[in-house]
Amino acid sequence: MQKITHYYIGEIISAILLILLLTAFISPPGLLMPKSSEMIFLVIFVLAFFVYLGFIWKEKAADEREHAHQLTAGRISFFVGSSVLTLGIITQALQHNIDPWLIGALGIMLLTKILVRLYTQITQ
Repeated sequence: MQKITHYYIGEIISAILLILLLTAFISPPGLLMPKSSEMIFLVIFVLAFFVYLGFIWKEKAADEREHAHQLTAGRISFFVGSSVLTLGIITQALQHNIDPWLIGALGIMLLTKILVRLYTQITQ
């Protein structure tokens, strides 16, 4: 367990920071932060997101077991992310007010999954 927390400590901290910042964005207006602070939090959120992306991008598997763990994490993340977006689309469709960002995000996720799968099949 010590190897896991030591190895992934930066990724864990940046993910927790992102979750806390996201929580601040969904709070009722003015409860956790006044309007003037929203732009500062937005900049902090974007920077924290880029740091998190850096951890994900530099991730390298040392052996087959770690590679399998990465694939499982990616597969489950895609499943949960697409399920949440689909649930959001269904909920908003029932309210007759679908946010185009939900449809766009789900479409891009699906298209990226297909394109990367085809690319890896062709190049390997």
